[in-house]
Amino acid sequence: MSEPTIIKPTIGRRVWFWPAKNTGEAGFAYNDEAQPCDAGIAYVWSDTMINISVVDQNGVIHSRTSVPLIQAGQKAPEQGFYCEWMPYQQGQAKKAFDEGAANRLLAEKANLVYIVSDAASRASRLATAEGDVLARVLLEAAVDLMGASEPPEAKNALVEARNYADGTVASEPAPLRAASPLSNSAIEAEIQAKGLTAPRVTPADIEAVIGAEHSFTIGAALRALGHPTDEAFDLTTIVALKTTNDYTVYGKSACASPENFDAEVGRKIARADAVNQLWPLLGYELKSKLAHQAELRAALPQIHPEGMLPYNGAKTLFARPVTRGEYNAYRGWAAPQGEDQDVRGYLVEYADGGKSNDPRHQGYISWSPAEVFEKAYSRI
Repeated sequence: MSEPTIIKPTIGRRVWFWPAKNTGEAGFAYNDEAQPCDAGIAYVWSDTMINISVVDQNGVIHSRTSVPLIQAGQKAPEQGFYCEWMPYQQGQAKKAFDEGAANRLLAEKANLVYIVSDAASRASRLATAEGDVLARVLLEAAVDLMGASEPPEAKNALVEARNYADGTVASEPAPLRAASPLSNSAIEAEIQAKGLTAPRVTPADIEAVIGAEHSFTIGAALRALGHPTDEAFDLTTIVALKTTNDYTVYGKSACASPENFDAEVGRKIARADAVNQLWPLLGYELKSKLAHQAELRAALPQIHPEGMLPYNGAKTLFARPVTRGEYNAYRGWAAPQGEDQDVRGYLVEYADGGKSNDPRHQGYISWSPAEVFEKAYSRI
């Protein structure tokens, strides 16, 4: 537990910035050398090198690139600027590391006790004098292992094992968590704790696309339809989820032992099975959006050298085909010299935004070249 604790830097996390005596930048206010400056990580080169956005002691924001990030056990440079984690962050990282080490030690000991106890049981089943002696020796060893010294934070802790509804088996110091370590909520909490902030599908995104849901057992459905059924169908639960765009997915759960059947547990397992089918659908949708955005970012600098940035969105609108000349005539405008009035296009009226600019229309109208319009919109 004495080895250094490395904290992984991620974009958006806060750190302390210690400027060099000569900041190298006019206007960087740093009058109290006893206090660091607040900084946010803008780019990560490695665990020990970052780019930052830093606020000087007057509240003015500056940027610094290739700033050393001092981790636990590392020495700060005598000259030049550097960043370090705040004491609270370092304390939390050390606490997590120490707790993890203690838990791993307990789990290893519990496994060893189990192995020795199992060996003692096997020896006793030999039904010989030698087997009895060996069994006693092994049992004494198991008792010694259980009483061996433990780290202070792990004293009197018990190792528990649990089979979760999703099939996960966990063995950890008591008390075990209520949710499976592989449940969506547990994984989401771990993702947030690690500061993984890039675009991703979240449990909230999944729940947001569920428009309706129904659950039933196959046995109940068969009886409602007037069909014969038996107990096995009463132990099979179905959950149907309808998304907000009217797509449907189905999850199921089946109970092998009638004595273990619980309607609510069956519904939860079946719902989790249905929800799992939504993850790849939303993942594909997000990946397609990110790929499209990447194409726009790659193309736009050549189209707009002024540095305009790409944006992607969706609007509901009405349109009808008109040439540029027909649109100018519709608006009562004189055709500008040099413009081709026969270019195909569309008269466009935005239905969900924009103040009306023509008394014949409720929304804002404009003209769009056909090539641009047809790439961006499809008929509803």
